[in-house]
Amino acid sequence: MSDYAKCYTITNPRARKQHRCCECYGIIEPGEKYHVFKGVWDVPMTFKTCSDCERERENYKSSMCIYDILCFEGLYEDLSEWRDEDFMRVVTIFKERRRKPIPKWMEIRELEIKNEK
Repeated sequence: MSDYAKCYTITNPRARKQHRCCECYGIIEPGEKYHVFKGVWDVPMTFKTCSDCERERENYKSSMCIYDILCFEGLYEDLSEWRDEDFMRVVTIFKERRRKPIPKWMEIRELEIKNEK
């Protein structure tokens, strides 16, 4: 798959049914606004993101180099390299929205930060 979509659309609808966020894997509930990115790379793909994760993506994008590429489904791995306080903020969001345990790498990074203090 190439890095950039050949064409895409972005919408911010209000959910009519449950969806799953492609970043935190939390449930997007009916009535909740969310972000939809539909693009065509080698194949058409759709990514749905909850408003919390989308806000973190926008914060992250503002600090990126113009040549960096922001990928979907990898936001939290990218954020693990942020400053400790930023990472801890997004871990909190991830834990609150997610319906299953956080990934092991995130748990380890969280413990490292707590042990440094």
